Amino acid sequence: MTQHTLGPWRERQATGTCDRHILGPDGPIAIVPYKWGTPESRTAHAQLIISAPNLLAALEETEAQIDDVGRNATPPDAYAEIPWECVDKIRAAIAKAKGQS
Repeated sequence: MTQHTLGPWRERQATGTCDRHILGPDGPIAIVPYKWGTPESRTAHAQLIISAPNLLAALEETEAQIDDVGRNATPPDAYAEIPWECVDKIRAAIAKAKGQS
């Protein structure tokens, strides 16, 4: 998969329409068309999309911290206390964001 456009992403109201444009540092990323629900839901969709780079970075950092805990756990059973069902969800979300699932 090609690397996504790095953030920060931002949104703006399109001139002359009700569309919401999602912009990266180098230009357009996506459009939330006016046909997608109410003005409030279009804004909510746009806000979720623009948060994607930050969410992915936070998940990757969390996964790295968990791996560090595993390598440096004292006592070793401290690693067993990690909520693994949450870790599985984190790893699945990272894989999905990177097109690996």
